[in-house]
Formats: sequence, C-alpha cells, structure tokens
Amino acid sequence: MATRRTLLSLASLAMLIYPSAEHTFKPNCSLPNESSYLVLSADIRGTFDILWSSLFTLLICTWTVQHPNIPPQGSQNGFDVEYVLSSAWRKAKWMLLTLILPEFLVGKALQDNGRAKRSIINLSELANVSGIAWSTTHGFYADMGGFVLKARQQRNGENVPAPIFLNCESLQFAFIGDGNRSLIEKIPHISKKDIQDKSKGDFFVKATAVVQVCWMVVQTIVRGAKGLAVSQLEIAVLAYSACTVITYYLYLDKPQNVQVPTYVLLKKELGGEKLTPEHQEAIRDCRPRSWFTVSLRLFRYQGAGKERRNILDPIPNDARYDDVKSALFTAKSLFTRMDDGFVIAGLVFGSLHCAAWNFDFPTPVERLLWRICSVITAGTLPLYYGVLLYDIHIKSLAIQRLPLVTIEVVLALGYVMARLFLIVEVFRSLFFLPPSAFITTWSSQAPHVT
Repeated sequence: MATRRTLLSLASLAMLIYPSAEHTFKPNCSLPNESSYLVLSADIRGTFDILWSSLFTLLICTWTVQHPNIPPQGSQNGFDVEYVLSSAWRKAKWMLLTLILPEFLVGKALQDNGRAKRSIINLSELANVSGIAWSTTHGFYADMGGFVLKARQQRNGENVPAPIFLNCESLQFAFIGDGNRSLIEKIPHISKKDIQDKSKGDFFVKATAVVQVCWMVVQTIVRGAKGLAVSQLEIAVLAYSACTVITYYLYLDKPQNVQVPTYVLLKKELGGEKLTPEHQEAIRDCRPRSWFTVSLRLFRYQGAGKERRNILDPIPNDARYDDVKSALFTAKSLFTRMDDGFVIAGLVFGSLHCAAWNFDFPTPVERLLWRICSVITAGTLPLYYGVLLYDIHIKSLAIQRLPLVTIEVVLALGYVMARLFLIVEVFRSLFFLPPSAFITTWSSQAPHVT
C-alpha cells in the first residue's frame, strides 16, 4: 500500500511538472549537399539539451565536491564487497544531502579550513619532533581521522585494544599527555606529498566539473548580454555551482577519498595495555560531535554537551567543532564557523535564484511565488540565526519565549517549503520556455557536456 501511494505521488508530481504535449516542436535541419571539412551545430537547442547539460553539471559538481573522512576499516584479506558498497553508499548519501542542503557543505568546509590552518601552530612541537613540515594538508588529514592510535602487538598472543581514530586535538593530547605520561613519542614521518599520494581525487573528473561550470557561467552571461532567455533550471544550477566553487577553494589542500589511515603506535613502555579511563575520557572530550545531533538538541534547548561519543568510531562526516568560533555572531559559545558558512551560502544560493526575477513563468502566480521563495531562501538563515541569538540571550521563562520559538519554527518550515517549490518549479518551467530560450550562441561551440 505504501509503495502504491508513493507511485501515485510521483505520477502526480510528473503530471504537474510535465504539461500535456499539445505543442511539441521538432526542428528540421538540412544536411550539406557535399562533403565538408567542418559542419557546425545548428543554432538551436532543445528542451532536453538544456535538461541534460544542467543535470550533468549539477551531478558532477555535487559528486566531485565530496571530501569524506576516512571510513571504518574493512577486512584486510582480499576484496571486501561490503566495504566497497558501504563506501559508495556513504558518498552517494552525502551527495544527496548536498543537493538538498548545499549550505551544509560550505559551512563544513569553512570550519575544516579554519582548523587546518590553526593546526600548524597547535601541532608545531609534535611536527618538529617527528621531522614533519606540517601544513594545512596535514591538518585536514588529521581531522579526517588520518592518524589512528594503535597498540603494539603482544608476543603472548593476547588481544590488543582496538585502534582509536584521532583528530588534531586528540593527536596533540596523545603527544603531550595528561601531565603524568604521554601516549606517543612521535608520529610516523609523512610528507604533504605522501598524503596527496593517498588522495583518490580524480583530476580528470574534477577538471571536467570546472570546465562544465565555466561553460555554464559563460553561456548564461552571453545569453543575458544578447537578450536571450535563460531557463530557471540553469539559474538553479549556477546557484549550486557557486556553492561548489566556494567549497573547492576552501578544500584546495584537503585530500580526497583517502581510504587507509596512518597508524601511530603507543609508546613501547605502554605495550598493548588498555588506556586508562582518564585517557579514554580525555580523548573522548577531544572528539567532535555530530552536527545533526547538536542541531536537534539546540533546537530542543537541551544543550549540546549530552551526546556520548565513542572513541572507537571514525570521525563523523558531519563533525561539528565548537572551538572554531563564529566571526559573524557574538554568541561565541554557541555559534561556529560552520554557522557562518550556512549564512553566507544561504545568501549566495538564494540571491542567485533572484536572478530569475523577471523570467517567463507558466503563470503569473508562479512568478510571484518564485520571487517570494527566492527571497525566503536568501534571507531565512540570517533571520533565523538572529532570532535564535536573541532567544538565547534573553534567557526568559518558557512561556515568555514561546513567541520566539514559534517564529523559529515558522522560519524553518517556510524555508523548507520555499526550497521544495523552487526544486519543482525549475523543472516545470522548463516546459514553458519562450522561443528565445532555444536560440544558441557561440558558447554552444565551446567544449562542454550536453
């Protein structure tokens, strides 16, 4: 029954987007009369040309921009199908999240970039002892779970403690210790080039994404300069591309798709013994929290410090670090650089949708709704954080805070509804474009994927 309802919903959505095919134009292009050295494309593009080029740009951007943390380690014996499938699903899941919430990746990239730069100072002593020229790439690598604390093997065959994924803070603690003893003497020598060699980022795929984005920007500018119509879908893709470019810049030095970490051995005198409860608690305190869990707790006003973190788990991909303080908000104890990224990306994403303010739409009502939803998308996050900041500062009784909580809920729901409308409308309006939208320019001859 649930499957049937889902199929009916999808069918209804398709009928809403795709109009009745009462006007289908099929262009007729004549062939050259004799052999030619060069035949240029026709000066026309079809609806599906716009659709496929836009979808390709969107998908390749959201795929190549992913920089996941090091995953749980699979079997060391041969090919592990489950491990491969779980890794692919993990990346596809975050790709889907990027399509739904592009602001998240920008916020995370801004946070990670700040921590990587700060690690050059915080881990300078450990780097000197280890003979490593520490860089932001090392900082990114550490926060990805690139260094894993591992006990030495015991000769008597006893089980040794499970490896522990470290980040910059826990790596620093392992080196400095708790005042009585440290856990490691140094880390294995690994250069920036070694880390880059571990990176599985495909230069060709990423270069293709950059070329496709550049082509999309150029052809939109050229069409605007010539007074030719641009589709709403292309504007939406430009908005996603803008978030992708920002993330690319912030992640220039971050390795991509690293699968195997660098193991750091405990001191010889510690052997394979388990860490003391004090050491375990200190490492646990260094671990980041899940952004989704923290956000839910803050929304419920339960505080962000109640989440129990397992030191044996890999570093979560939605890691939130409270020590990277916000540069935009005064509530330093609550808001972080990740929140700054949300606001900046939301403004950019929504503002670019406003570029379609005077475009042709199927109906005047849809044009009005597009304008409203574009403004909501651009302005909701700054307004939401402003209300939340005021709500936190007043510290009033629950009954006095009820209007503010109501405003926060309304803003959140309004934002979700606005985004849903924009997603549906970009595809629906694709089938109601004016004739000038199908005229090509010289940019159609430039390298790109359609």
